[in-house]
Amino acid sequence: MKRVRTIIISMITALCVSLSAFGVYGAEAGSNPFLLGSSVTDTITAAKQLGILDDNMVTSDVVTRKELCRMIVRFYRASTGGTGITLSRSPFYDCDANEVTFCYENGIIEGIGDVTFAPDYFVSRQEAADIVVNAINACGANIIEPEKDFTLEYSDRGDIAEEYVKDVSYLTSIDVINGYGGYFYPQSYITFEQAASMLVESYYQLMLSKISINGKQISLGDEEAEISEKFGQPSYKLEDGNKVILVYKQYMTNFFFIGFCEGKVSEIFSNGNSFVYRGIASGSDVSDVDFGARAEISGNKAFYNDGYGIVQTGAFSLDNKINYVYASVHDSGAVHKISNSTMEKDTELLYDIINSERIKRGLPEFTKNTTVAAAAKQHSLNMGYWNYSDYTNRDGASPFERFDNRGLDYIMASENIARVSGLVVEIYIEWMENPGSRSNLLTDYMDTVGIGMNISTSDKLIYATMDFLKLRS
Repeated sequence: MKRVRTIIISMITALCVSLSAFGVYGAEAGSNPFLLGSSVTDTITAAKQLGILDDNMVTSDVVTRKELCRMIVRFYRASTGGTGITLSRSPFYDCDANEVTFCYENGIIEGIGDVTFAPDYFVSRQEAADIVVNAINACGANIIEPEKDFTLEYSDRGDIAEEYVKDVSYLTSIDVINGYGGYFYPQSYITFEQAASMLVESYYQLMLSKISINGKQISLGDEEAEISEKFGQPSYKLEDGNKVILVYKQYMTNFFFIGFCEGKVSEIFSNGNSFVYRGIASGSDVSDVDFGARAEISGNKAFYNDGYGIVQTGAFSLDNKINYVYASVHDSGAVHKISNSTMEKDTELLYDIINSERIKRGLPEFTKNTTVAAAAKQHSLNMGYWNYSDYTNRDGASPFERFDNRGLDYIMASENIARVSGLVVEIYIEWMENPGSRSNLLTDYMDTVGIGMNISTSDKLIYATMDFLKLRS
């Protein structure tokens, strides 16, 4: 069994839109952002954009076995990027269609005899459930596991052939199908619309873990070699034992980094302009985002069970726009945390994340100042030593007094502080979510900064300080 993924979407407003996972017998189709970077209003539109449906397919017509194979192949291509083509000869005397042979070879569909396929036979809904589950498995992707102790509660549960109960239960559990009016209608023939809905919803499940950056897809667990091939050489590396972070800042408006543990992707972050996750794109207005039927809304976060790690996209109240995406595996030991040996590079990474935020908003990069950084470092040391978080240190000195003591001649000054568990991204998110701290990060007046971090020897938390000044010329 595959591990369950939990996906978290952090947003400015708690929204939840119910989707109709199976548009059957008059069931409404909801707004489904299945396509990365697309605005999709219904499953038919999604199916056509994915290539699963042709314009000449009559959505109310019932589907034959051959036609369903054609749709399955197109689903496979959309989900995997594969060709969906086989060079093998058909084993059936009554059908030599390549899409049929492909589906047969990949364990998606069987013949009705050793050499008979019956391409023009119609497909029942319970048969379609079995075929779609096989198609999902053929894609070889990690998808959501069914709910534990899930009980199939269709009123016509007893009419489902026993060999199909497991398939129907699985697809219902992951919201690919939901029947209509409490019934599944297992023996009814499936229509093009219903088949398209099943495949679009399945595509949606397969895409849950995929993040698109600069038009290239990446997932937690991908091999490092694949990433190098896709994105090329990074601007710099942050190395920490068996963990490595590749930082891409060639174009700061499209800033991102990718972390690895033992050669597999363990972290993904971007606050640039080019990321897309589940159709949720950088810069999307929260009010226009459909977070989907699987979202469990709690406060300002939406949670998704998706199996390998946690993905978080955030929107800050500054402009109500989706602003960043961060993914990390469940195994916290596989994720890089700030350490004394990497702190210099971690500080550089935090600078880059913040400057990326500024540049994409048309603001200049901050100017680093070693004296300001030393003042920030000293305050972080003080907070870490005493295990407290405050702008005034335990000696009673305010930020301004600390600046004065270091001989800094300034017109205006301010300070951000943070106490986090160990991630650089945590500091950025904490500061962007706080209106006062965010205004410092996005100031158009104070231009000279310094960052200092410290790891407390007692509570092991990271204490961070960032000081902002407008120096007198």
